[in-house]
Amino acid sequence: TRYDYVLLLDDDILVSMDSLDSLFQVCAENRLDLAQMALSDQSHCVWDALFARGRKGLRRLNCVEIMMPVLSRHALVSCGPAFGESV
Repeated sequence: TRYDYVLLLDDDILVSMDSLDSLFQVCAENRLDLAQMALSDQSHCVWDALFARGRKGLRRLNCVEIMMPVLSRHALVSCGPAFGESV
């Protein structure tokens, strides 16, 4: 709880530190509780809305991919007990 945001990143995701800094900045500026970066075309995902496909900037969606969610402190505290029940 000492961090404003926590990123749960799969170990096979390639992303630069600058991109991660930008992600946390966008989360803070927009007071997001749940977020993720858009996926590249090389990513494996069935949900088309999660791919960047040339789009830039913040897009509000109703889902995130489990491979890279960002949670705010509030969301982590609120949902924390559910993590113990997940596989």
